[in-house]
Amino acid sequence: MSFALIAVPMLVGIGAGIDYATAYNTKRRMESDLDAALLATVKSIGVKNEQAIKESIAKWYAAQTTISSIDNAGDDDEVSLTSGYTLDPDDIILDTTGRNITATIKARVPTTLMRIVGKNYIKVAVSSSAMGSTNNYINVYLVLDKSASMLLAATTAGQTALISKTAFYSSSRNYSDGCVFACHTSLYSGRQSNYDIAVANGITLRTDVQLNAVRNVLNMVKTANSEKQHVKVGLYTLGTSTTGTSLLSSGYKTKNGIHTVQEPIYSYSTLTGLLTSSTELSSASVYNSTDFRSLQDLATMIGDQGDGSSESSPLKIVMLITDGVQSSMAFVGTGSSAKYIVPMNPSWCSDIKTKGATMAVLYTEYLAVTAGDDVANYKASVGATMSSSYWTSKWSGASSALTSTTRHDYIETALSSCATNKDYFLSAASQSAIEAGFSELLTTYLSAIRLTQ
Repeated sequence: MSFALIAVPMLVGIGAGIDYATAYNTKRRMESDLDAALLATVKSIGVKNEQAIKESIAKWYAAQTTISSIDNAGDDDEVSLTSGYTLDPDDIILDTTGRNITATIKARVPTTLMRIVGKNYIKVAVSSSAMGSTNNYINVYLVLDKSASMLLAATTAGQTALISKTAFYSSSRNYSDGCVFACHTSLYSGRQSNYDIAVANGITLRTDVQLNAVRNVLNMVKTANSEKQHVKVGLYTLGTSTTGTSLLSSGYKTKNGIHTVQEPIYSYSTLTGLLTSSTELSSASVYNSTDFRSLQDLATMIGDQGDGSSESSPLKIVMLITDGVQSSMAFVGTGSSAKYIVPMNPSWCSDIKTKGATMAVLYTEYLAVTAGDDVANYKASVGATMSSSYWTSKWSGASSALTSTTRHDYIETALSSCATNKDYFLSAASQSAIEAGFSELLTTYLSAIRLTQ
């Protein structure tokens, strides 16, 4: 008897948890569908009349959801999720002057065990608003990592080929087991540089793929601007010719690690032309060292973000493409200097975010070196633990990161912390993923600033 008395409340409690979880998940889907419907239609303001825009939104929304119909047995025109949910054109508000669209969707999510106590459904309501992007002036700052590690062959096949082509053997000894990096030096005097060997054999490098990613995002911006948006793009490189512990000397200026190729402009032809004409952007161009502290200097260069209402007050997004390693050629080796090679310190991104700009990061995954001459160097540096590095003592990193985690595995943690949030961090290893990465991040950004609620 006593069990029977407590069984019903227990079932109701369990059922409530299940039913509210179902309602929450349904609401999340409704939010996503409604956001997508508004974003797909907001550009029609000024092109279609008000009724046509409302009908387009309702039709687009219905196409993204399950088959839907109004449950006449319900109240307030709510939709029963036994048959789906829908958007009523009367719940769409247009502001053609401010170029805003606001819409609301309501639904009733059927319950399961809560029916025991007479609660047959849970009410769910979602509202969203989108703003036409022609109101937004945006500056995009593309920052390219020009470290020697970006000379990595871009594909597994390319890495295998480069190791094979750069290996050198003589009758007396094997001078080189080959290298996966197309360095501008040779491991044996008198031979071609690894870079020249890569070019001669048509091996695509990460630096080549990096430029393709920029081309793709420039094509995307060209399309956006043809639809009366206002997006400027600037090109910058990250790297310095200063090498070794000179990076830590009192006389070294971190601003030497960031280089302006082109301040933000609209001209598509100028920007794309620089990808082939600029020596600074060339895949053959690399620096001795990568010093991410220069991102703090970039923050000073770009200044505070505006409200996006005019060309003189633009919204701002910094987009960094990098493998995320703070390093210098002088640190490469198996001795104590390898301790200087660490993931970038994400606190160096803080100034950009403090100024209101969005920080986006495309991580071109640092691949573990398992063959060739660089294996020992890799194991002593990126493949070694965080606790064995100079992460805190030399680069001011948080001591909490000094664990048995390898520096390689901590790169993603550091770079994701550099980004404004997880939506603006993307990790890519394949050539196709890297080439599409910048465009994907910019798409996320443009969608986010158009969703005003």
